[in-house]
Amino acid sequence: MPTSSSSLRVPATALLALGAVLGSAGCGDGGDDGSAAANVLGKLRVFQPGVSSSGGQHPSTLVQGLARQLLASGSSAAVRHQALRSDTAGLAVSSAAAMLANDFVPGELVLSFREGGAEDLAALSRLPGLTRYRFSIRTWGGPAVAAVRIVDDAHPLRTLSSDETLLVRERVARHPSLRAAELNHLRGTHLVPNDSGYAIQWHYPRINLPAAWDQTTGAASVVVAVIDDGVRPHPELATRLLPGYDMISEAAIGGDGDGRDADPSEVAYTHGGQSVWHGTHVAGTIGASGNNGDGVAGVDWRCKIVPIRVLGVVQPSGGAGTDIDILAGMYWSVGVEVPGVPVNPNPAQVVNMSLGGGALTQAGQDAVNEMVARGAVVVVAAGNDNLDAQGRFLAGYDNVIVVGAIDQSGGRAPYSNFGAVVDVVAPGGNVEADVNADGRPDGVLSTYLDQTGTQYAYEFLQGTSMASPHVAGVAALMKAARPGITPAQIEQVLKQTADPGGQCPEGCGAGLINAAAAVQAASGVNVNAPAKLALSTDRLNLGSLAAGQLTVFNAGGGTLGFSAALEGAAAASVAFEGASSGSLGASGSAGLSIRVDRAGLSDGVKEAAIVVTAGGQQVRAKLLFTVGAATLADIGAVAVGTFSIDDTTGKITVGGETQATAKAGYSYGLSSRTGRWLVVAIADRNGNGDLDQGDYFGLYESTDNPKAIDVGTTAITAIDFALVPYSAGSPVEAVPCAAYRACIEQCGSSATCQNGCAVGGSCQTCLTGVVQMCGAQAGCGSDLTCLCASCSAELDACFGPLSCGSSAGGTSGAAVGAACGSCEAGLVCDGSVAGGYCTRDCFADGVCPSGGSCVRFDQNMDGTADQGFCFATCSGAGSCPRSQDTCTAVAGVQVCVPG
Repeated sequence: MPTSSSSLRVPATALLALGAVLGSAGCGDGGDDGSAAANVLGKLRVFQPGVSSSGGQHPSTLVQGLARQLLASGSSAAVRHQALRSDTAGLAVSSAAAMLANDFVPGELVLSFREGGAEDLAALSRLPGLTRYRFSIRTWGGPAVAAVRIVDDAHPLRTLSSDETLLVRERVARHPSLRAAELNHLRGTHLVPNDSGYAIQWHYPRINLPAAWDQTTGAASVVVAVIDDGVRPHPELATRLLPGYDMISEAAIGGDGDGRDADPSEVAYTHGGQSVWHGTHVAGTIGASGNNGDGVAGVDWRCKIVPIRVLGVVQPSGGAGTDIDILAGMYWSVGVEVPGVPVNPNPAQVVNMSLGGGALTQAGQDAVNEMVARGAVVVVAAGNDNLDAQGRFLAGYDNVIVVGAIDQSGGRAPYSNFGAVVDVVAPGGNVEADVNADGRPDGVLSTYLDQTGTQYAYEFLQGTSMASPHVAGVAALMKAARPGITPAQIEQVLKQTADPGGQCPEGCGAGLINAAAAVQAASGVNVNAPAKLALSTDRLNLGSLAAGQLTVFNAGGGTLGFSAALEGAAAASVAFEGASSGSLGASGSAGLSIRVDRAGLSDGVKEAAIVVTAGGQQVRAKLLFTVGAATLADIGAVAVGTFSIDDTTGKITVGGETQATAKAGYSYGLSSRTGRWLVVAIADRNGNGDLDQGDYFGLYESTDNPKAIDVGTTAITAIDFALVPYSAGSPVEAVPCAAYRACIEQCGSSATCQNGCAVGGSCQTCLTGVVQMCGAQAGCGSDLTCLCASCSAELDACFGPLSCGSSAGGTSGAAVGAACGSCEAGLVCDGSVAGGYCTRDCFADGVCPSGGSCVRFDQNMDGTADQGFCFATCSGAGSCPRSQDTCTAVAGVQVCVPG
């Protein structure tokens, strides 16, 4: 939900109201004056083979509907970030926009003091050209580093411009009491988001992790700090979390209504009321509980995790934080005292930082040095800019382990930074590929929350942010195997045992980490265990690629001599590049590279097998590749169109639209009005008019990096982009009663209609074993109103978070702030809040029913309020209509904020 400078969250009714406005905009509505049309020509790339076509709908509603869903649901936060020039994630202070635009906090510096240097800040005002300024410490980032505010004496309420801040920094840096004077940069996550179980965590066999688990699954004595945007207590993590801290000192950045506090939970980023739950995903890769029969596994099953929140809600595409808060988190993580904050009682031995960007600072290097001096292994992500990581925060620092990313094919992921500073690589994934042809995106699967932030889930993401926690988790296993191992020794072992097949021409360090070999080298365990042959994958789908790679492992001890061969109908068109045989020591690995020659082959999907033998052992991997038009899957008609989003009103306008089909090779051409447009496509495979599970969608230039095009009076070509499977919520298990819920909601209060709703097998189990059991214990029977009041958690588990916010249940005539269903006349239900929340759009007239107060927000950051909603008034703790809500002061009025 969007936040203002208070902790108040705007209900999703804001989005419903917006959707209603957008729904009235047809092609040609609200756009330019219909100036000359131009052609936009391109081709869609559909990567998943063998998909049957179904459904279809006229593109007019789909193009606009997809754009509306992406805007409102947060499925692709990057779309709004591209389209709305003033979008700063709903911060209601003008300085927040400046922070985002300039990548640092204007009017503030990070000063690193020499001994005693902080005692006389007034001395800075005596420097040449600085007599008009006063300096004061806003907060501390460590024992000798602080964020210092700069105030203009003549105009104390004025915020310094970025240029003025740069000038003051240049002059302040000359003072002898300072080691460094630096900008308080905003840093972001290395997330490239996409919208169950161990069997589809392809990234673990890729690093030989199962063989490492044969040696150790971790130790509870090892503490790993996750310095990120916070961590939610996902069931896979809850028993593993130690007390952490929220180091964000500015309420406008934190989005939780206060400064530093002891609650490091993630706050939903306010773009569309959604969050990417970055820190929870990272923590799950490091330490989700393994071998518990549910969900996913982390790298280390026993370590403890200290969550440290340093990234807030400034950037809708991934969160951001200031240097001073990141520094505070770095020092605190290893037990260094940060003024004004209790000392961390659980100093970390391993620290993961999947964040970065921008220039290096002296203060940052000082913090890293102190962390390592205290025995911590500092693991950082290389970044997602497809650039040399040299000189970039945090990858450019000494004494850190810099991690790049590979995708499922084994090569450098297309987004991953590279260069001489990269130490090793690990799986980061690529959600726009399906190399193993399992019908799922090749992202890294880990712990997550659903789009409403009310249900725990699992999700595929990609990025060096996902690669880094693999290395941090392996470092934790190494510490469990040999507690006295030093940070330098861990780095050395990781490099020495890495698979050089993971190297790349641009610089990918020593190669791909080998977890088993690293743990064994650290501990000497299992050297005499039987040799065991293994492959990194059992299915390699090259699609139209010319080459690919997999890894052969000795997942045991001793020595293993192996040889590889090719079999199958298409084997004659495939060859090994480099060695196809070799010898592997205990926990050793070797890469197998193959290349395809398609000359003389007919169009279609071709199949071969890679067979690896070693003594009496044999492992196989199916190899698929496509020739010609067979690279295109038939997913039915695809709607393609250009659209724009007005940066003031948020209104969507469609510039042009058409349909593309497999029969035409998914080539398309459409006429669009001139102007600047985003290009979008959707395959509505079930024909229901919505973008949901099983559908495909795409944005030019990519779903995580949408790029607007300028349409003029002449044709433009090569607007090609990939369609990817849309993933909504948990890929482990969809809500079992979604279809039944939809039927019930459409029935309203008609019992006859409700009794006619079909109940599927999985839903029947959920109903009888969960909901009806709860209802019987509460004495509700099948009464939905009673069920919503007594069994909301059970309903949510079976039906999803909108169950009690529908017309089917709730309390009749519910007032502002009450759990809804049938809200009082004039009120609507915010169904994104568990149990519902009755409210009213009061922006125009400021009027709310008795017991409610109108709160207005500046959503588009233009300095003027543009949204207003009714919230229940309250008098203190326990006085809200819904017990789970919080009574919070906003603009001098106590109102109930949905919990």
